[in-house]
Amino acid sequence: MTPPTAPAMLSHAAFISGDTAKTADFYAGILGMELVAAVLDDKIPSTGEPIPYFHSFFRMADGSTIAFFEAPELPPPSPDSHPAYATFRHFAMQVDTTAAVDEWAAHLTANGVDVLGPVDHGIIYSIYFRD
Repeated sequence: MTPPTAPAMLSHAAFISGDTAKTADFYAGILGMELVAAVLDDKIPSTGEPIPYFHSFFRMADGSTIAFFEAPELPPPSPDSHPAYATFRHFAMQVDTTAAVDEWAAHLTANGVDVLGPVDHGIIYSIYFRD
């Protein structure tokens, strides 16, 4: 069976947040992404599980979003079994030029964010940071 046409773009990627206010400060305040939606519910619509949560969405220039769930009643995630899991679990955002990457590194550093890089991978010129 042939699959339908490939997806056009990322709608959103979702992650857990332990503090929605700090998440909004970082993504809207420091990265300049617009907070475009927020949902508060007492159960997960897709599964019906009775887990209260706050779900926020921040838009990038192409229209795709990064989304975060804060569910205060959930226990904190357990520590990773290996440090590489913290490195592998990430998402990447794209800008138009290597100069823009350097500008972002300077902006983030000026806002107190620890930045690793830039790193020239040959196919990608990157900086790394935590929200």
